[in-house]
Amino acid sequence: MARTLGIPLFVPGEARGTQVAQPMTKEAVARQRRGELIAPVFAFALISSNPLILKISEGLDADFVPAVTDFAVLVAGIADVVTAISITGDVVNLTLTTAVTQGQAVTVAYTKPAANTRLRDLAGNEVATFGATTALNYTPPVVPAAGTYATIISTIIANS
Repeated sequence: MARTLGIPLFVPGEARGTQVAQPMTKEAVARQRRGELIAPVFAFALISSNPLILKISEGLDADFVPAVTDFAVLVAGIADVVTAISITGDVVNLTLTTAVTQGQAVTVAYTKPAANTRLRDLAGNEVATFGATTALNYTPPVVPAAGTYATIISTIIANS
């Protein structure tokens, strides 16, 4: 058995049971050396119209994307369906069916699935299930189109 950086690696093609070792990346070697066992945790959620953004305590493996049904989102107390999920670093973007407006209460929950698509960091440590958590809503107010106020005022005056 060959050793590199104090981590046992197998000679390519050398059978060990029914498995053949794969080369390790520098990142994987560094994580294994540190013995990273700390699972990433959900930090907070925020939204500005759409998508809903989930911040996790550390970078995630983008190869493991949960199903849209693993997330439950409520907007103003009504379920809103997640239509797409993307992962970039420590951020999970949930695209919702409907855009959120200013002042609407938004909650998000994640249920760790049985399938092997669970949110996880690069070392394979999984994000735990978290219950309904309030998202910070930074959606700006809707600005009326030009001339809207003049139209409303003239309608009020005409009907007085």
